[in-house]
Amino acid sequence: MKKALVVVLLLAAALPAAGQSPAPPSTPSPVPVLSSGKAGFGIDGVTSPNILFRYYFTDRLACEVTAGFGYEQPSGAPSAGQVEVNGMEFRGGFGVLYHLTGGPLTPYVGGAGFIRSEQQAGFYTQKPDPKLSVQAGFLFGADYFFERWFSLGVKQFLGADFRLSRDVPDEESTIAAGAETWFTARYFFD
Repeated sequence: MKKALVVVLLLAAALPAAGQSPAPPSTPSPVPVLSSGKAGFGIDGVTSPNILFRYYFTDRLACEVTAGFGYEQPSGAPSAGQVEVNGMEFRGGFGVLYHLTGGPLTPYVGGAGFIRSEQQAGFYTQKPDPKLSVQAGFLFGADYFFERWFSLGVKQFLGADFRLSRDVPDEESTIAAGAETWFTARYFFD
């Protein structure tokens, strides 16, 4: 909840800046930060980061593709009759974003979908099947461009998490509301 509050406060601070009047004619106008054809690579997340590619179709409309991988080994040794399972997680996603402003601070809204396969590390008497889930929902956040080519940001995902059934252990499909916050860093090419 604290992360969501930080995102809301960041957006609240950004929106008044979006309504400011243009600079006087004697002041040179800044180079636009967002532009059609701009592409960038970066990371999303902190503990198990994703690699992210973002491409701008226009100075406001962008798409992003996300991919991530996590690995974990259990500590210790298995007891008699148990098998050791290494943890692995694969993540992938796609989103479409609309930037509300084009200045150095660029708040945005959009939609995204993610798919995740997760195998939890541990010692088991019978190896469990990986958990498979699909998430779909809304994204909102903001990027701050220190230069045309580098930004830091925060984004919030709000949506539904569809967890698919598995045989071992026996689990039925479920749907749950989900929220995640990611801190981002990106390097852009013009």
